[in-house]
Amino acid sequence: MAHFVKWSGPNYHNGAPRISKTIQTIDFNQAFKFGVWGLPDGLEVGPNDPSFGVTTRAEAVVKRDNDITWFDITPRRAGNVLVDIRDSGGASWDMFQLAVKPQKSAQRPMLRGIDYDVSLDTKGISKSWNASLKVVLRIHFKQINPKANPYVTDTSGFKWFTQVWTAKEWNAFIIEFIAQAKRSLNEKFWLKAPAGVSELSTADDASGSTFISNLHCQFDIVPVWDPKGAHQTVEFTKIPKTPANKLPMLPADSTHMNNMVIYKIPSSSLVVGVPGEQHRVPHEVRHLLGLHHVFEGMAVDANAKATANPNYCRLDAANNPHPGCMLSMGVGDGISVLDAKPWQRAAVKWFKALGKGYNFADYDFPPSMTRVLPYRK
Repeated sequence: MAHFVKWSGPNYHNGAPRISKTIQTIDFNQAFKFGVWGLPDGLEVGPNDPSFGVTTRAEAVVKRDNDITWFDITPRRAGNVLVDIRDSGGASWDMFQLAVKPQKSAQRPMLRGIDYDVSLDTKGISKSWNASLKVVLRIHFKQINPKANPYVTDTSGFKWFTQVWTAKEWNAFIIEFIAQAKRSLNEKFWLKAPAGVSELSTADDASGSTFISNLHCQFDIVPVWDPKGAHQTVEFTKIPKTPANKLPMLPADSTHMNNMVIYKIPSSSLVVGVPGEQHRVPHEVRHLLGLHHVFEGMAVDANAKATANPNYCRLDAANNPHPGCMLSMGVGDGISVLDAKPWQRAAVKWFKALGKGYNFADYDFPPSMTRVLPYRK
């Protein structure tokens, strides 16, 4: 008989615990993902009070393996509600209770944007504790499997044979993709906050001073199965292991990738004269966040290689950046303060949305890659 199960991440083959007749708790600014095992046609799933929240049916990506159909419910208010499976006659097949905790006064609901979502957590800020600015990118991971013609051709003319994803490979790939992106970008930057922001100000009774907390930058990727709820839809093709003496097929762009993107490749194979290796996932994710190659559109400088300035990239006559270039969207795995641009934009967006007349620009939140302590106002 159809029953409720709980989402436990994209690693479906580990199973999903049954949550029938239980109480599930979330914060107000969260969505709750759950599944129904063995859902037949004609049944309705959702809260018994439709005004409580919005229920979205997700893509049944694992129906073939374990017959689970996934749903997301986004609450409109705090409180408790029964979520059940109902037939056309109103009879309940299964149920669980969803308890939505009120939002904390120090944290407003996440600001949903076209490019990414933004939240600011000021809980516990003090003369020694910063606020957290979080950027969340919702990606619809779209699996591409071969049809009549299993071959795709890359920009060099090489034809790659594509293969069918297995459920185990697909789940492991999504986990590794997200992990690589977070290792590269999560908690790597701090933004110094302007002095006039009351939301980041705290009084220190001992000294009688007011301190301004800065912004510690956090990052996350949330996989969504409905493309309508995603910031980006990214297609992924599976190709065999790279042939000898052949680079993995590089992404045509950041929304069309393949399984080889999680493996590092030599930077010297991408740009002549630049040593090192590069993980493609962090690079392509930064594109998805709106970053571009720092040297795109720059004038050619024949003396660039003799000027190893690590603060910016210049091109030589062969259109290559000098070996010291490890900046935003350059080659190699290096990141710089230029990569903090999405969080600077997020901070501007967040404070503007407060409706208090803040008129900040990106440069009002200067970035750092070393911890910036709260400062005395």
